[in-house]
Parts: sequence; structure tokens; C-alpha cells
Amino acid sequence: MKKHLHEIKMLLKITIPIFLAQISQTSMSLINSIMIGHLKENNIAAISVGISIWSPIILFGHGLLLSLVPTVSRIHGSGKINKIPEQINNAYWLATLISLVIMIVLWNSDVIIHTISQVNPIIEQESIKYIRILLWSTPGYLYFQVIQNQCEGLLKPKPAMVIGLIGLLFNIVVSYTLISEKFHCFNYGSTGCGISAIIVYWFMFIAMKKITKNDILINYNIKNKNISNLEMYLPNYKIIWNLFKMGFPIALSLFCEITLFTLITLLIASMETFQIIAHQIALNISSTIFILPLSIATAASIRLGFYLGKKSFSKISTIILSSQIIGLIISTTISTFIILFHYQIITLYTKNANIIKLTKQMLFITASYQIFDFFQIIGNGILRSYKDTNIIFIITCTSYWIVGFPFGYFLALTNYIVPHMGAIGFWYGILIALITSSIMILFRIYILQKK
Repeated sequence: MKKHLHEIKMLLKITIPIFLAQISQTSMSLINSIMIGHLKENNIAAISVGISIWSPIILFGHGLLLSLVPTVSRIHGSGKINKIPEQINNAYWLATLISLVIMIVLWNSDVIIHTISQVNPIIEQESIKYIRILLWSTPGYLYFQVIQNQCEGLLKPKPAMVIGLIGLLFNIVVSYTLISEKFHCFNYGSTGCGISAIIVYWFMFIAMKKITKNDILINYNIKNKNISNLEMYLPNYKIIWNLFKMGFPIALSLFCEITLFTLITLLIASMETFQIIAHQIALNISSTIFILPLSIATAASIRLGFYLGKKSFSKISTIILSSQIIGLIISTTISTFIILFHYQIITLYTKNANIIKLTKQMLFITASYQIFDFFQIIGNGILRSYKDTNIIFIITCTSYWIVGFPFGYFLALTNYIVPHMGAIGFWYGILIALITSSIMILFRIYILQKK
């Protein structure tokens, strides 16, 4: 028990700065949403359409680079830190290639908008203009992810936390200046929101490079007389391919997950207004909670990667069990809090009786799936440390799209099982998906430990 308590302390020590970094980055979108709420309706609609296209695409790129965390932590654990710089250099090359692809796709966003929906021509033009400005923030965002993943892989999550908090404050100033109608010399509206993203993401990357400049471990240099400085920075296609091969299933998993919630939101959009609002409130609360298990998962992946690289296999089961104990305690606490204080939480958003009643049901489902959600997200982090990423995609795709979504669809929109339930039916589908996913992931971890 003593060794588990020690490991829990170590995991929490890594989790807290990762959580603060994640919450600060997520808060940027929330603050921008509040600011654009005061713009003209066409501007708000244009940004909403733009974000719905930007989010799944940029998260796909984000997922591809997550392979760097277990890769760096394993090398760090093995003691071969001279191999880390070549991984980082090639991760930047991979980020550059991904950026180019994403920017080309986003530049042709008019095709995407025409394909997925019929949007008001004025809103469509404003959305395209917004996306074509926003796309220039892509390299800055992905380069920041490279250095953040490097730092986390080296058990140094604090730089990302510091820059995340500074970036949040900087974002408030820049966004307010460019978006607000009080500054008549700017007052760019939705365009200002895109320009703000470019400035903030590039600032965060440059600032991150600056504050880690004097860290010997982060900026470790290879001393090899047989390799020129130029050759060191040229792309190594084998390393790039290995990072891509490991990151691609993670990226697909994230893409599958976000597109599922996007599709559910689009299907609910045709229902009564109170159902749409209730769904958005419950989704907002659930998405905020999601950052906690994600942070624990990253911490577990880092610790496991380090000891797998070190070949200290006696520590593996302790780290896995300790991360799951943390998940169990926190998820139970959150579930209890939601059940006890659901009314107070909901009334922060609305006072409408119909919305409160439906949101209450959705939050009770949210409370009931917290344990399963924590186990499956932390389990994903554990599997990433084993570089077992293909199974993550298979489990995510199966549990969300083959099990959860059809079940939710039948409950919400058809009379085949019960009389159609409306929006709440999709939340039962999410519950079934998370139960399925957590069982499959825990079973996979059990198999890996046996090996």
C-alpha cells in the first residue's frame, strides 16, 4: 500500500500542472465565445460554423503529435537522451507537413460547407473568410504541441502550464482589442477572432521556446563529429513515419469522438429549443470534466513510458493500479457532487423550468458514466505508453459508432425500442458507449500485463 501512495503522489504531481495547462487552453475558447456573444448574429453564426470545421481537423493534427509523449518518455527512461533531439527535430517536420495539409483543407472550406449543410450565403462567406484567416495559426498551434509533448515526456509539465496561463491572459487582451466594438480602430468582428488566434498561438510557441531555452535536458544537443549541423536538422523519413504510424490511430480516435458529438448536436438541432439548450449545457459540463481524466491519462502515460524505457517492469502494475485508484476516487467525488448540486449547477446557465428538468436527467446520466469515462480515458493513456495505439482506434470506433450511436439513435429518434425519447436518448447511447469502451480497454490492459 505504501508504494501505491507514493505513486499516487508522483502521478498527482505531474497531473496538476498538465491539468492547469489544459484548462487554460480550453478557457481560451470559452472566453472567445463570451466575447463573440456581443457581436452581430451573422458574425456569431459564421464563427460557430467555422469552429465546427476547424475543431475536428486541428484535433486530428493534435492527435498525430501525441505519439511524441510516450516516445520521449521511453527514451528518457532508457537513459539514451542523445536520441531525443532527432525525435524532436523530426516531430517539427511532421508538424510542418500536417500543417500544410490542414491549411490546404481549410482553404477549401467552402467545399466542406456546401457538402455538409445549406448555410445562409452571407454567413457562408463570413465563415470562409474567418477560416481562411484562422488557418494561419495552424503551424504555431502544432509547433507548440511538439514542445509541450517534449516537455511532458521529459517529466517537465510546468513550462506548458506557465505559458498556458500567460497565453490565457494574453488571449483576453488581444481578443478584446480586436473583437470589441469599443476599439473603433479595430472592431474586426469574426475576422478579429481569427487574427487573435494567429497572434496567441504563435506567441505561445515562441514564449515556450524562450522559457525552455536554458533547460539542459530539453535543449540537449548531440555531439557527433561525423554529422554536420545541417544533417542534424534534415528530415529522417524513418523517424517521421514511426511517429506518424503511432500517432495516426490516436488522431483517428479523437476525430471519431468529436465527429460523433458533432453529429449528435446536428441531429438534436432539429428538435425543440429547450432540448437543444439542455443538450448544450450538459455537453459543456461534461466537456469541462473530461479535462481531469485526460490529465491523469497523460501523467500515467509519461510515468509508464519512463519505466518501460528503463525496463523496470516491477513498477508497471503499481503505476497502472495507482492511476486507476486516482480515477476511481475523483470520478466518484464528481458523480456525488453532480447528484447533490445538479440544480445549483444548471441554474448557473438557465432559469427555464423545462430546460432544468431535461438537463437534470442528462446530468444524472453524466454522473452515472463518470467512473467508466475515467477508466477508459486513463486506459487510453496506459495503452499509448505501450505504443498499442491501433487498439485504441478499434475500441473507440466500435464502442462509439457501432454500439453507442445506433443505440442512442434508436432511443432518440425512433419507436423501435421505446417511444422516441428525444435528445435524452442520445445520452443513454453515450452511457452505453463508455461502458463498452471501458470494459474493452481494461481487458486489453489485463492482456498486456499478462504478456
